[in-house]
Amino acid sequence: MPGTELFTEFNKQTKDDWLAKAEKDLKGKSLSTLTSTWYGLQVNPYYAVEDLAGLNLSSPVQIQPVNIINYVTLEVTDEASANKQARETMNLGATGIVFKLNHKIDFDLLLKDIALQHCAIAFSGKVASEDYLLWLKQSRKDVLGGFIDSAQLYQQPTTNGFYPTVISNPDKNELAELTGILNRVYQLLLPVAEANAATAIDNMAYRLQMGPNYFFGMAKLRALRILLSRLYAAYKIKRPTGSFHLFAASPPWQNKDYEPHENMLKATTAAMAAIIGGANALVIAPGYADEQEELVARNISVLLEFESYLNKVADPAAGSYFLENLTNDIVNNVWDQFTGNLP
Repeated sequence: MPGTELFTEFNKQTKDDWLAKAEKDLKGKSLSTLTSTWYGLQVNPYYAVEDLAGLNLSSPVQIQPVNIINYVTLEVTDEASANKQARETMNLGATGIVFKLNHKIDFDLLLKDIALQHCAIAFSGKVASEDYLLWLKQSRKDVLGGFIDSAQLYQQPTTNGFYPTVISNPDKNELAELTGILNRVYQLLLPVAEANAATAIDNMAYRLQMGPNYFFGMAKLRALRILLSRLYAAYKIKRPTGSFHLFAASPPWQNKDYEPHENMLKATTAAMAAIIGGANALVIAPGYADEQEELVARNISVLLEFESYLNKVADPAAGSYFLENLTNDIVNNVWDQFTGNLP
């Protein structure tokens, strides 16, 4: 019946009760022997609701489900063939294209018959933010979103959902990756006038590399949102943790112990970690340059969205005793490293 408390016939168990039971099952072996270390952070084998007390976190980190953009990278040799390939790729499930440019291109030819209001368009390589934004203005195009893969700060208002500045700091040490992102943002904002800082911040997106550590990947994304909100608060600019645009990139991964499908396995867990952690966009690289690998990489996001419904829940990791503690530890470690190195 409504209002009836369930399971009242069971005695309430404390964390100490569970620990005692675990050590009994371990035949006297201390549970502390199962403690592990990730990048210097202690990860305990067991967490309980008592471990949430005292955490200085914004939970949930996001209050709305994320509509994930599924990017596919295409190298442009000529505009006509790249345009055809892009349209075919989007018909097969991609919702965003990253055009990799090696030369100055004609946007009219490259984007012909592509409905920019229904897909995200991004560029890497030899492209200037000003060129594309000017083309959008002159052609009066509405865009769903996208980015320019450039670390150059852009201080003018842009089309909503488009990011002309992308901040990243790939590093094998994932804590150092986050610290590096904060440092890059800080250095970029140093010469910016206070009146332009808010616009410059709103023009930024952030790319994180997704490694093979499933749970750390989730916590890393959640931690970055909290860290960015804390950083911008120092500039007296309030941005909710859910407002930042995060790209999760899974680079090709080869491991002979898991051949021939190692990249599919790693990319799937990386994509799941990214979505559960709150990424706005995925860039899943195929393991090898062949049609089957490209199909697998492209469809991972589609399957997770339409069969697992991971995009229907806001911050699904919120409330997890383990992930909330790991997120908190990452935030504290990275913030201390960042502030400790400031002049």
